[in-house]
Amino acid sequence: MLTDAIKSLGLSRAYVATRLGIGAPYLSMLEHGKKTPSLELAVKIERLIGIPVASWVELPPGWDIEFIQEKREAATP
Repeated sequence: MLTDAIKSLGLSRAYVATRLGIGAPYLSMLEHGKKTPSLELAVKIERLIGIPVASWVELPPGWDIEFIQEKREAATP
């Protein structure tokens, strides 16, 4: 899902990784489900890519949709 979103937006993986402040190898691990993003990174991904994190990663305990929404709103300037 994350890979598809990146491709559909016409973004390069290098661009996405740079904008997120992570390396391309870490982005690849996120894309393949080998890593789970921190909440801060998840919110950055949502903002950049425009897809909810819950649609492409299994949420850790305590990360229900309301929790993510609260963090997203708190991070909005």
